[in-house]
Amino acid sequence: MPFQLNYTIATPIFGVIILLSYKPQIEKLIENQNTIINGPCTNASNDAFRFIKSMSSNKDVIVFEKPRALALYTHTKAVALKNDLNAIELKKQLKKFNATYLLMNTFLPNDGLSNYLKADSLNHTLLFSNSEYQFYRLL
Repeated sequence: MPFQLNYTIATPIFGVIILLSYKPQIEKLIENQNTIINGPCTNASNDAFRFIKSMSSNKDVIVFEKPRALALYTHTKAVALKNDLNAIELKKQLKKFNATYLLMNTFLPNDGLSNYLKADSLNHTLLFSNSEYQFYRLL
């Protein structure tokens, strides 16, 4: 006679095994439940997004590492550029997308954009800065 599984006993046993596999993650969530991680809900982010909403229009395009998040929180058009572009390629991309603003975040570094800002200081103006964000108008 083949082995038959008793589901009334097996179901709770498998349920407990599955729950125990989640125990370390649940403990970590409980331990860090009051910790605010860097992201779009920090005070610095809210300040930056509020400023961007007040300064930008529907025609503006903002370069940012997380364009979908920026569009969600500010209702603006946004685009991300590759991190490894050289100055010539970067200028082509900025022109291609008609970028009018550039948003930099301390926790989302983009070496290409950082180098562009350092090397070409005549083609942008800093409009806003706080502990996490720098918002530039591209000229």
